[in-house]
Amino acid sequence: MDAERFAAFFGGAAIFKIPGRTFPVQIEFARTLPDDYVDAAVQKCLAIHCSTPCKGSSSSSSSSSSSSSSSSSSSSGEIGSSASGSAAAASGAPSSSSSSSSSSSSSSSSLEEESGDILVFMTGQDDIEVCCILLAARVEQLGPRAPPLTLLPIYSQLGAEQQAKVFAASPFRKVIVATNIAETSLTLEGVKYVIDSGLCKMKVFSAAVGMDLLQLAPISQAAALQRSGRAGRCSSGCCFRLYPEAAFLREMLPAAVPEVQRSNLSNVVLLLKNLGVENIQNFDLIDPPPKDSLLQALHQLWALGALDPGGALTAAGQQMAAFPLDPPLSKMLLAAAAAGGSSEMASVVSLLSVPSLFFPNKQQQQQQQQQQQQQQHNSEATREKFFVPDSDHLTLLNVFQQFKRAHASPQWCLKHFIQPKAMARVQEVRAQLVDTMRQQGIPEVSCGTDWDILRKAICAGYFHQAAKLRGIGEYVNLRTCVPCHVHPNSALYAAGQTPDYVVYHQLLLTTKEYMRTVS
Repeated sequence: MDAERFAAFFGGAAIFKIPGRTFPVQIEFARTLPDDYVDAAVQKCLAIHCSTPCKGSSSSSSSSSSSSSSSSSSSSGEIGSSASGSAAAASGAPSSSSSSSSSSSSSSSSLEEESGDILVFMTGQDDIEVCCILLAARVEQLGPRAPPLTLLPIYSQLGAEQQAKVFAASPFRKVIVATNIAETSLTLEGVKYVIDSGLCKMKVFSAAVGMDLLQLAPISQAAALQRSGRAGRCSSGCCFRLYPEAAFLREMLPAAVPEVQRSNLSNVVLLLKNLGVENIQNFDLIDPPPKDSLLQALHQLWALGALDPGGALTAAGQQMAAFPLDPPLSKMLLAAAAAGGSSEMASVVSLLSVPSLFFPNKQQQQQQQQQQQQQQHNSEATREKFFVPDSDHLTLLNVFQQFKRAHASPQWCLKHFIQPKAMARVQEVRAQLVDTMRQQGIPEVSCGTDWDILRKAICAGYFHQAAKLRGIGEYVNLRTCVPCHVHPNSALYAAGQTPDYVVYHQLLLTTKEYMRTVS
């Protein structure tokens, strides 16, 4: 937080500074940027582990038997321990790391000679899984003479039980591979070494094309300081930054770009209009958003019927503002209610509020092992049982209806590779929506199997995200002319269907412009 900026905005309010770091942290910068930041992090981690004291140093090779069986589990995103090799063997393994960062032996000599865990900052789930795979493979190659190593991934989509293992005590040194969730949201005891990739994944909304871009971007200087501070919570520590000091000073912003300046503002504008703010563009915000984003939000709300041509809130807009949803989702719910399908649409909207219903592929194998179920089909075949070929929205509804028929059983969820925690969240959101509907005088009515009502309501909310088939497997947005493709996880993709027109819930740019949740 930029305390001075907030204090000035609120009329020169007093600033009280409470130090959060009580132990010194030594900072080590790389000499040059690495070609592969994941590989550089793995090499630096091995160098630290093999050249500094750690728990379990008296362990014999008996631990190696457990390491070989667990290395495969750690590579699949699970937690396991692996035996590391001798320091002599390791001295050659991370040799490229010494060319990209200062010598770990010289830096560790200035630290207290005691055990300490390692925290590695990666950009996302994919990087974390690759990092764990490489670490598990390389420590196994180094031999059984050194103490074991416990690999612990942590990211937002990881199951609650797996996240809890990060906080559990371990007889061996822990290597925690995390996203920026570990910057401020978590307090990890025992971390003495931090490896900072200097990168993060950031979702940025482009008003020009109406698309969320998932970008790999440098972190801010403030975030770098937060990351290094993780090493000084319980004792003195060291932070190894996989980027030069010049990059820190010249290429990283002092603070992250405020979310209001990189997000879709439709919900914010609707809220302000409902609070009686007439002139949105002149409203005094701490961080003024881009003018293009404001105009795009106003246009979208007008197109949805939430604003009249003069910019005033309509009766429909007042109802939309009552729901804790993005305006297109509120419009979907109101349109379905008017046609007699509010019950099913409340379920669909609740399902869209959860990032992912199904376990990531790496966790599906783990859930199989934990439940000791002999599945003869793979997870993809299990998902296909729920597919409604021409609609991902209705596929989600089908999942929820079968979940309800199974009496909301967590065992049913695990059997079908569905996250019980996610389904519990869906039920909570749905109950909140139904309660808001009652407050707005909207009855909960079922459309039965007449799902055309739901399709029309989806189009009413997301007509601005309609696309037309242009070529083999390629669509183009009718409003922005942005090319887009059906995501491989879509029911349409699995069924090989390419209808002439589709609407989608979200467009993300990764390797391509992918439409998520398509009908």
